[in-house]
Amino acid sequence: MYPHHDRLRAVLDDRSTLYTGNQKSRIDLVNRTLMATPHIEIGIDTPVEDALFDLMHRIARADARRAREYRERVTSPRR
Repeated sequence: MYPHHDRLRAVLDDRSTLYTGNQKSRIDLVNRTLMATPHIEIGIDTPVEDALFDLMHRIARADARRAREYRERVTSPRR
């Protein structure tokens, strides 16, 4: 691996502690964020760190939405 990859992973690992879930789910969040980094759109005046954190937040928010929809489907009374 590249040295910058390890630094990036360390920064994202630290940031992932802001999200709920166990360590395994946070590691998964970091891994998926790293895999999605080629798709980040960065402007000239956009801080890279902010773009990465925004990407991680969007992934976590999508996960939470899917989990909520699943819980609603499972717990809603059947007709």
